[in-house]
Amino acid sequence: MKAGNIRKGMQVLDHRGTLHGTVDATKGDRLRVMKRGVTGPEGHWMPVTAIEWVDHAVHLLQGASDVGVGAISGSAAGAKQLPRHPAESGKRPWYRIPLPWFVGLATLALAGLVAMNAMRGGTGSATQRGAAGVALPGGHSVAIAPGGLEDDLQRFLASTEPAPRIFTLKAFDFAEGEATIPPGATGELHTLAGILAAYPRAHVEVVGYADVPKNVRVAVDVQAAAELGRRRATALAAALIAAGAPGKAIEPVSGNDPDYIDSITPATAKDAGDRHPDLIVTRK
Repeated sequence: MKAGNIRKGMQVLDHRGTLHGTVDATKGDRLRVMKRGVTGPEGHWMPVTAIEWVDHAVHLLQGASDVGVGAISGSAAGAKQLPRHPAESGKRPWYRIPLPWFVGLATLALAGLVAMNAMRGGTGSATQRGAAGVALPGGHSVAIAPGGLEDDLQRFLASTEPAPRIFTLKAFDFAEGEATIPPGATGELHTLAGILAAYPRAHVEVVGYADVPKNVRVAVDVQAAAELGRRRATALAAALIAAGAPGKAIEPVSGNDPDYIDSITPATAKDAGDRHPDLIVTRK
């Protein structure tokens, strides 16, 4: 396609589709362009090699809008044909893709991120709404929701308030008779591990409980209840360590062990029927 295919008065668009000017004249393999907002005989010449394609308008290559014939006339001599329109070769420039396609792709990507966060988050996790990054000692940083359990734990460990202090882990609602970490507690698990890793001098007890109130002693059930509490505590402690918490700082304890029950004070006794595990900071 020769420059003769370009007609006077055609719009000249830059690579973003913005109006650059209009065609004033053509001569051989060059065309004179009157820039947008310029009146009178002044204009600048450019070779057909500065053109990406021609349809209802002349579309310039990126960077060609600011280049005149003086800079690129040397390449114009060998220019005999205009580049083909991308549609002729089955291709379409990214900036010509319809806007609804971009909106659809962005919506799908956002939905995927939300779904991933929901899978990671779970009840009481740091991915809940309002969570923000909190800088911890040693260069650590975690996302913590203000006013939540993790926020309380972090503030307590950073304070001068003396130990011990009990934190009940409501997100870890074990299935009856089971010691498997609930999938919905994954987010809180990693947040707790990150906080404990930032305070390696702290020592905590992870207390697991059975499905019966620990202050109810039935002779035939005491041993089984103590064992279930121990398995739950051990599973939770192992999961925290695997998530990055320091192993030497965590001690798993069965809250249904008769010896443990006798060692605690009434003020620290758990409410009857509450089988959620406790995290007890015994040393800071």
